[in-house]
Amino acid sequence: MGGNSNFSFAKTPASPRITALGGYSVVGDSKDVDGLFQNPALLHPSQHQWINSSFQVFPAGINTYQLSSALYSPKLETVFGIGIHYFRYGTITSTDAAGTIYGEIHPNDYVVQLSASRSYANKWRYGLSMKILHSSYGFYRAAGLGMDAGLTYTDTAHGWQVGFALQNMGAVLKPYQGTNATELPFDIKMGVSKKLLNAPIKFFLNAQQIHRFRLDSSDIAPSSVNGIMDNFMRHFSLGTQIFLGDKIEISAGYNYLRRKELNIGRGGNGLNGFSLGIGLILKKLNIQYSRTNYQSNVAINHFGVLFTYADFTIKKTKR
Repeated sequence: MGGNSNFSFAKTPASPRITALGGYSVVGDSKDVDGLFQNPALLHPSQHQWINSSFQVFPAGINTYQLSSALYSPKLETVFGIGIHYFRYGTITSTDAAGTIYGEIHPNDYVVQLSASRSYANKWRYGLSMKILHSSYGFYRAAGLGMDAGLTYTDTAHGWQVGFALQNMGAVLKPYQGTNATELPFDIKMGVSKKLLNAPIKFFLNAQQIHRFRLDSSDIAPSSVNGIMDNFMRHFSLGTQIFLGDKIEISAGYNYLRRKELNIGRGGNGLNGFSLGIGLILKKLNIQYSRTNYQSNVAINHFGVLFTYADFTIKKTKR
């Protein structure tokens, strides 16, 4: 959204929690390993030996799958993470311009990411990710090498967290056949969250593409106050979490850019841009679900499971 780019699939949220909060967030929960896809500085020692897996169901047989995990090295004082985000677009009939059928293709995209983060002066964390991006659409294939860098400041005493991330810095190593594209979908994001100290509620405000003002698709520069304000608001998403005890959390979000790009005329556009999620938080297992509206009759479901293998041991039997 907000323009065209190579490997735009890399902007798709990898976890139900991020999906529920509006589609992106560079601040987050220290329990969720999948935060490394948004901001490598979100890797935290508390994620040691946790695994996060999720899948997202789109129309027309399109699915996405995500797997991530983290390990903490006390000796190096560093958290290491690995993440894989895979996109499968079903089966498509391959034809030429005249309609001649050549068979079937199975298009797919994926991102493989290695991340690391460290703390600084207790409240600060910084992180770095290296990623490989790959696309395969029959005869058309492309590959890229990218890097993310992130920073967070967390004040647990007052419930504040601030995050900053540079995403998809790098270049296209192999462009699609017949193109000369060289850039990845670069993004600069900032975010802030605030957990109320006397109420079980947390608020999120995130901004994307802050390095450029124009996020609409029009070739005419906005001249009215409404046009300028509209472009300004396209940068932001809002989110909130409500904690029902210590085991249930409900998340909700609103993505202004998504709503503006998906609305059709002045007709009924339902809950475009809105998202909702729920999470069950247990000691060694978290279950997450979110639902995002893309049109009045199209909703995307996202399921996720987060679990730890910290106490898993293989017992050896004596012979």
